[in-house]
Amino acid sequence: MKHKKTVLSILWLLLTAWSAAAFEPIYSLEGYGRADLYSGSGELYGTAGVSAEAGQRNLFDRGYWSWYAAGTVERYLDGLKETVDSEQLAADLRLNSGNYALDVSSTLDLSASSLQNGSILEPGWSGALLYLPDSSPLFASIHYSGYWVYQESNDEDRIAHDLSLTAGRDFSLRLGMSITAGAAASIYSEDYLLDASNQETATKRGDLRWYGELSFEGLAGYFTDWEGILYGEYLDSNANRWISGSSSLEDESEDSWAAGAEWEVNWSPSRTTQFGIEAFLDYRAYLYGTALDSSETSTGEQLTVTKTGGSLNASWTEDNTIFWNLDIAVFRSFSRDPEFDSWNFGLQAGIEYTF
Repeated sequence: MKHKKTVLSILWLLLTAWSAAAFEPIYSLEGYGRADLYSGSGELYGTAGVSAEAGQRNLFDRGYWSWYAAGTVERYLDGLKETVDSEQLAADLRLNSGNYALDVSSTLDLSASSLQNGSILEPGWSGALLYLPDSSPLFASIHYSGYWVYQESNDEDRIAHDLSLTAGRDFSLRLGMSITAGAAASIYSEDYLLDASNQETATKRGDLRWYGELSFEGLAGYFTDWEGILYGEYLDSNANRWISGSSSLEDESEDSWAAGAEWEVNWSPSRTTQFGIEAFLDYRAYLYGTALDSSETSTGEQLTVTKTGGSLNASWTEDNTIFWNLDIAVFRSFSRDPEFDSWNFGLQAGIEYTF
């Protein structure tokens, strides 16, 4: 079965390449190697992979339509000796009418063999109405999106809907700002609440997330662009969990609030070289959930998790056809609960060929 999934993944990459040549889109093919080091293990995990991307945008009188396709196959060289894959398809349509525009898009993420969840299927859809007046630096939009997730090896299959409002202003090429407020609801089809005897009830898990974002973006000179996001959210969930070490039920164990920030800077000092830096910081506090110790017994202390990390990527090309890519990523999570207290380091190098 694993060999069959690998063959299907390779065929998908070949079909992506063929369609790219047939319809003359932008196309790239990359081979890479990666090394990862995780907390709790002294082993260095090596991975070899190949990925392909293709995409095309076509303009017409009232807007544009575009499509995108990508596929990746990776082989773990140490320990697990597993082959995994991931694929994505996307299509977008924009219609312009005066100061307004309508965006409609659909996506499909899938995998025949993922590392932890087996096969995965995730179709998504979205639509947005935008207000983009030519005579004003102000803009606004209302955006709806949804997705459905099927995962073969766990009970987190769900359907989700998200509705948000955004308003912003472009002060200049160097600075733009926007603010977003929204709500998202998720219904889990296989995750049932437990009773006081640790038995499943007929009630399914449901989550409601309220969130807000404040984002900034702009240019710093002719060769550097940047973006920063500040965000906060509140998660209201009916989920509960059974703590086996304490033989107790913890109601609303997922209720929490979170706040964080994300940064991104891209710099091109010359036509042959490009650098990118990304970083994030996220703090989450659970209102009713408690930290567990190494024996999975409740400590009675509030569960909080702080996550931080970042990545540095560099790319060099001499002819805009062959690109030499290097990516370095670090991650650290701090918590009283050992399950959430972890770190990892990754290094990836690859050669990309672009048509």
